[in-house]
Amino acid sequence: MAVLVVVLLSCSAPEAVPISVIVTLGDGSVETATLLPGVGTPALSEAQARAEAGKYLNGLQEATSVAARYVRLTLPNQLAVADHRSIDERTVWLVSYAGVGFSGPMQCECTAISAQPNSSVALDAASGQLVASFGTPADLWSKRP
Repeated sequence: MAVLVVVLLSCSAPEAVPISVIVTLGDGSVETATLLPGVGTPALSEAQARAEAGKYLNGLQEATSVAARYVRLTLPNQLAVADHRSIDERTVWLVSYAGVGFSGPMQCECTAISAQPNSSVALDAASGQLVASFGTPADLWSKRP
């Protein structure tokens, strides 16, 4: 019986592999975002997150699809919009709008370089407050966390 217990303890679930993706921030800068699966059950439902996220973007009628994922988001050099806390494995609903383009400020030289085909909104999974919004590539969810 002791051998069985040892075998079961050594068979723990593997840690999820993070997804890293280059995103465009509102000032036109680019940064690497890291996504991991969310842990536990979020206080905010997916339906609530989808409804709230739509308030932060223009051009939603251009969306070809909308995807919401419960994830842990890291943007190492950024602070959350609503509460100015760090964004380090922050549990969020990441709501992504395919076909709703995102770019930095029009007067920025970086606009052509940093433009992204999709826009995403990250909402705190507990409060629903805006954590960040940014542009994302077309293949954001090709490796689902």
